[in-house]
Amino acid sequence: MKKVIIYAGIIAVILAGLIYYFYYNVPLVEVVKAKKGSIERTVVDTGYVQAVDDYEIYSEQDGKVIKLDVVRGQKVLKDQTIMVLENKDISMVSQYFLAELTRAQTEVSSTQAALAKANLELTDAQINYERTRTLFEAGAVSHAELDASTLARNKARENVDELIYNTELANEQADNYRSLYNTSVKREEKLIIRSPLDGTILKLPVEVGNVVTTGTLLTSLGTSGQLEIKADLLGDDLGDVAVGQKVRIIAPVLGNQALYGEVTEIYPHAEEKLSTLGVLQRRVPVIIKLENTANLKPGYEIRVGVITASRENVIILPRQAIFSDSVGQKKVMLAVDNKVRHVSVKTGLMDNRNIEITEGLNVDGLVVKDANKIIKENTRIRVKQE
Repeated sequence: MKKVIIYAGIIAVILAGLIYYFYYNVPLVEVVKAKKGSIERTVVDTGYVQAVDDYEIYSEQDGKVIKLDVVRGQKVLKDQTIMVLENKDISMVSQYFLAELTRAQTEVSSTQAALAKANLELTDAQINYERTRTLFEAGAVSHAELDASTLARNKARENVDELIYNTELANEQADNYRSLYNTSVKREEKLIIRSPLDGTILKLPVEVGNVVTTGTLLTSLGTSGQLEIKADLLGDDLGDVAVGQKVRIIAPVLGNQALYGEVTEIYPHAEEKLSTLGVLQRRVPVIIKLENTANLKPGYEIRVGVITASRENVIILPRQAIFSDSVGQKKVMLAVDNKVRHVSVKTGLMDNRNIEITEGLNVDGLVVKDANKIIKENTRIRVKQE
């Protein structure tokens, strides 16, 4: 009886060892079931919300901001003052030209008065000459008296001619200083920044005390309240992007909500942009029309995903389930009767997570989820289904 018990114990130990060897020593592999679903190929990047009819106002003069009459978000009317700049150099030039214009106008008045007087004197000299000549022809005056009358008339005429020239010169100088003064006044007027249209202040990047140069952005206006998105896409990603494609928009301010829009414009040229990592990149601006703006505001940063291609009701697998053999053939590791079988497949679209299987795999097929560690064909496995 003792021997039977001993033999039974030995058999039990052997059986336990065999069970451990054939079951627990077999690798536990996570598998996923091939299923049908949707897949999209997208170009993802950062974009910024802006007004559709954003009207930007730039400084046309150097100056210092001495007055701000508006705040961001305020509605303004056409010709309403937005801000005032100061440029003392322009003011001094205006004062100088005004002084010179005043002096020139005084000179014009003086020469005109002198010319009027000279014309009267010429008229008197002419009358005196005519009378003297008549008397000389009648023998009533001498030749010397006629010569003196002729000399006085000629001198009066020369004086008039000289004053006419001086008057023209004074008028020319006055016109020149008037033009210079008016030009300087117009430059001063450009220091008063007025709204060119009815709208809303969207940007106000300057403050009182800021010194600005010609070409500095002072403010931007929006007139209709409509918003759009401008995204600068990498030139390398632009090959599949086209006008009319659907765009998905997400942002922290939207929470779990996703907005949708459409590509309406692709700029014809790339622009050099410095990335956050300091790398110079070639990017192409793309304009996206929004179907719904929700709570977005101009200047908000968002993430855009341009959907360049999509498939519905196709077999999809996680991307990491695909591997390539030595000749580049794409394959999956199929779990059949707790053994691994390598199956060749053809793939289609791919997104960040999944890949489309166009040939070689049926729905519900169990596929090893992670193909980074290739398991030899016919290897026994224990299946852990996702």
